[in-house]
Parts: sequence; structure tokens; C-alpha cells
Amino acid sequence: LYSTSDFVFKTLIKMKPGLPFLSLIISLGSCKSQQFDGFNTGPKHCPVYNKCSKDEEAVPKWPMKLTSVGCSNLGGSMSMSSIGSDDEIISPCCDQWNACIQICGSTRSFCDSSFDKCLKVKCDDIDNNEEKKKQCESNASTKKLLLSISDCRSFDAGQSNGCECVNKSKVEEKRKSIVRAFYKKYNSKDVDKADKLASKANTIAKFAGLFQKLIEKYPNAVKRV
Repeated sequence: LYSTSDFVFKTLIKMKPGLPFLSLIISLGSCKSQQFDGFNTGPKHCPVYNKCSKDEEAVPKWPMKLTSVGCSNLGGSMSMSSIGSDDEIISPCCDQWNACIQICGSTRSFCDSSFDKCLKVKCDDIDNNEEKKKQCESNASTKKLLLSISDCRSFDAGQSNGCECVNKSKVEEKRKSIVRAFYKKYNSKDVDKADKLASKANTIAKFAGLFQKLIEKYPNAVKRV
């Protein structure tokens, strides 16, 4: 396992001099004024949403308003638009990450881990074009680097905007109604699956995981802004 500082160093030495490299150096320097907690942070563990009373449980608001800025400003603490300009291949991963932090009950570490897996799949799927594959891997490494040194503000905002507190006696029905509404909007022919899926996702974390899978399957649920 590498510390964040190891990852920073390995990424920097792989980058070619030029605008992306210079932009990255400037971005790293700017972290000093953005509540940056150092290069030895390791995996990102932002506090989970905990604004509900003991008789309540957090559930996603409906309608969900999941938005994405793509790979630009990923993590919310610095601009990434000039760093790794070829984002077309990995942009679905960025959309999923942006959506993930807005899904009530998600954890930052889960969203980051899912993002890493998505990047690997996208780059590994590139066949018969070694140069394009290397460019994808380099771009993915840069995105992962900057995400690893971002703070928790975008995650906290996403959870605050995406969660509402419901009495525990009403949580099960509330979850079912949310999944039903999602299927009615994005795949009405399978709406009968909703209640069974919601019943299996019977914890905050499981329900967030269910919706992350639904977002991957129905990317139109995320609005690009």
C-alpha cells in the first residue's frame, strides 16, 4: 500500500512537461489555502450524514437531483479542466462519482473506490491502440491524484442536499416508493422489481449501493451541468 505522497510522486514522474504538468503543480500548491490535510491522508474517510434524530433514519430525497460537472472540478476543491484534456473515455466514471456523493448514505471511500474501478475498466477496454490506452491510464492517474487530495466539502454538500430524515417506522415504505418512482421514470416495464430490490437494500449503506448500481445502468439519471 502506498501513501498519498507516494502516489503524488509516482504520478508526477510519469507526466510529461507542459501545461497539464504545470497546472498540476499549481493546483498542488493551492491546496495550502483549501483546508488541505497533507499528503499522508490515505483513503478518504469523510464523516457520514448524521443529522437525523435517534427516531429517524436518512433516506434519499425524491425526486433525486443528481448532477455532474463531468471530470472538471472533480472533488470540488480545484479545477481539473486543464489537467488531462482527453476526458471522453473516462467521463462516465466522473459522472458516476459526482452522482455517488449525492446519493444519501454513500461514503466518500465507497465513491472513490468505485471511481477507481470504473477508470480501470474504461482503460482496460481499449484494444489495439497502445498509445490511446497509455493516455487513458495517464489521465486516470491524474484524476485519481487530484481527487485523493481534495477535501470533504463537495461530499458533505452532496449528502446534505440529497438526504432527508424519516421516522424509522416509515423508512421501509419510503425506500420502496423511491425505487418504484425511479423505475417508473427510467424503465417502467421493470417497475415490478422495485419492492423486492428495496426490501433487500434494508440499510442506509445497502440502499446507497443499490442506487449506485442503478445509476451505472441508467446513466441518464445524472444530468450534466
